[in-house]
Amino acid sequence: MRQGIEYAVARGSKVLTAVNTFAQAGNIVLWQKAIDEVAVSNAHAIILADLGMLDYAANKHPDLRLHLSVQAAAANADMINYYVDEFGVKRVVLPRV
Repeated sequence: MRQGIEYAVARGSKVLTAVNTFAQAGNIVLWQKAIDEVAVSNAHAIILADLGMLDYAANKHPDLRLHLSVQAAAANADMINYYVDEFGVKRVVLPRV
């Protein structure tokens, strides 16, 4: 992944990596490893939907830029502000509802 990101960045692109599926109950290690990989990959941001994974990313990788996936369904200002205040989310992809 890191090589692909370096290739894209060298050509002027920003890379946002989506790990926006919901972690399987009792088996979150795969999702945590994916977040860890993105954190060391030099991607510009990670897009997440899962509340637990947002918490993990915010605490384990505080310098990782977090974006909220449309799948999180943050459809109003109160929910958006919650994600910003709680996890430091910088961008929100709004649902089309």
